[in-house]
Amino acid sequence: FGLLYNVQVSQRYSLIIGEPNELIDDNALEKGKICWVSDRDTNGINQVYSMDLQNQGSPTKLTSEYYPVKHPAWSPDGRFIAYIHTTVIVGSTYDVDYIKIIDENGNQVGYIDPPIGYQRYYNYPQWSKNGKYLVVTAYDNWSNRNLIIVEFQTPYDFSTYSSRVLADNWVLGHNPTDAEFSPDGKWIYYHADSSSYTGALYMIPFEGGTPRRIFANGEEETRAYQLSVSTDGGSLMYNSEKYKDDPVTYLDEEILQLDILAGVSYQITKRNGHQYAKHAIQGKGQVIIQTNEYGNNEFTLWNDGYELDVDINDPSDIHNDQAPSWFISAPDTVSVSDSIPICLNEYSKAFVVEICNPDVEDRKYRYTAESVVSTIPDGYEKGIQCSVMGPTKFEYVSENPVTVSAQSCETVVLSAETPDSFINPASGDRACFEIEVKNLYNNYVFRDYGAVVDKDDYCALVQGPGMDYYVILPAMNNGMKVLVSGGTQYDPELGYEMKLVDKYGNSPIYHFNDQATGKPLVGTVSIKENESSIEFTLYFDSENTGDTYYFEITDQKTGEVLNSVLTHIDRSGKEKLVRDPENTLDEVRNSGTNSLIASTLILLMMFITL
Repeated sequence: FGLLYNVQVSQRYSLIIGEPNELIDDNALEKGKICWVSDRDTNGINQVYSMDLQNQGSPTKLTSEYYPVKHPAWSPDGRFIAYIHTTVIVGSTYDVDYIKIIDENGNQVGYIDPPIGYQRYYNYPQWSKNGKYLVVTAYDNWSNRNLIIVEFQTPYDFSTYSSRVLADNWVLGHNPTDAEFSPDGKWIYYHADSSSYTGALYMIPFEGGTPRRIFANGEEETRAYQLSVSTDGGSLMYNSEKYKDDPVTYLDEEILQLDILAGVSYQITKRNGHQYAKHAIQGKGQVIIQTNEYGNNEFTLWNDGYELDVDINDPSDIHNDQAPSWFISAPDTVSVSDSIPICLNEYSKAFVVEICNPDVEDRKYRYTAESVVSTIPDGYEKGIQCSVMGPTKFEYVSENPVTVSAQSCETVVLSAETPDSFINPASGDRACFEIEVKNLYNNYVFRDYGAVVDKDDYCALVQGPGMDYYVILPAMNNGMKVLVSGGTQYDPELGYEMKLVDKYGNSPIYHFNDQATGKPLVGTVSIKENESSIEFTLYFDSENTGDTYYFEITDQKTGEVLNSVLTHIDRSGKEKLVRDPENTLDEVRNSGTNSLIASTLILLMMFITL
């Protein structure tokens, strides 16, 4: 037998089967939040409680029902709890069950009417991965049970729903219960009892049909109850009463784990009392165990042979706590810096936003940016103080929507134009904006806030590998800006040599200002105020047949050469810029041979942080 690793002095040791792969730090388990039912209320009626595992010993009461509640279950996104509430119909002694749905603060957001047909009670609601369905046991008496699928019109929209019978005991010849979805939503696992067996394990297609019997160690599994499907769908854990057949191997109602594909089961616990296990929602194999080994029910957190007590503020085991549900992963998140400096010589600023997907499957997210007028909404923790109106124009540089891999994060790049309020600089002014992200799978919307800050200064010129020059032609045709993104910071003053080439590296017949044909433009660019641009006039000395042209700029200090798309001259003689984020380009016409492109070109090096 393996060891039970624990560092808490107050921890009681029990026998855990199997050797842990490694010593796991307590913090690896003390993540997320749990909910459960407890009779610790002053009137002794079971209510739903919740607790953050990083703030143990301080449960929060979420319900105040007149009649007892049971079987709470976190939604896959950790925002809602479904539970069963029994009530008595007014004017009678006839009681029925409702499924109620509350948010994590205890506010009711939905409810499901009593079961269809002659049945009036519910047990064990469990969510599908996408938040669109519940599977629940419906019954009139415990020997007359069905499985019901509750379908919401859209995920987490509880205003409209429908119900259907998935598994009918009269049709199947057995009584199903304790159902859970497979992670892909294609199968429902459950246990069933009949006149010839108890605790048989089954799986049935989500659409319904003929259930399949599940085998363990070459035999049809029996005496298996309260099953839980692993987050990867590869195994089941369940309460086993095999001690009734083999009291030597099994001490009591213990936890077994079954590898579904291999059909092999093995013990997780070997101890007295009744044990039940539920996999942590959005976890990676972590399990919460309910055990009454020492009296009333207690909870422990388990992962790969390591077990840790949960402090639910019941040191003397006075209360009966049961039916725990553990949500371990944080919801989808978005994060943006709350301080993004914009310099005087920057037309816009690129910034990075991180989007995180806690799901076990890849998900698509659509993101939008919007200016915040003056203040961050109440309750926002960053504490950003916004002094002026936020940016009014944003560019989505990265793919949108973006696909984020399972249980990972992806960075996307956006660009914000310098706010109009920064035209008259006031150092330190903050202009705030909101980033809103929508999970296109379950329609969950989440957001973060950031701010661009007026530096009231010029940024150092930068350039380096992977430069991306692009050109914007103002509406009045009085110049063009060349923006530079990314790179390594150079000296405050940069000497350069610039010429114009086509895509083959050949130069067209042109000249800058009054220079000789084809002579490079040589000069310096400085970050000092009023010296950050170079003004020149470009002449084409022959009719152009249409091509893409590049500024070929050589850094005279390092010798680095950067080719960057400048413009396109089509056969009609109209000048069109290759990249135009605003699509506001005006046409500049040639007059034929020796034509002058009338616009004055302004080369403005700008630093955009990626």
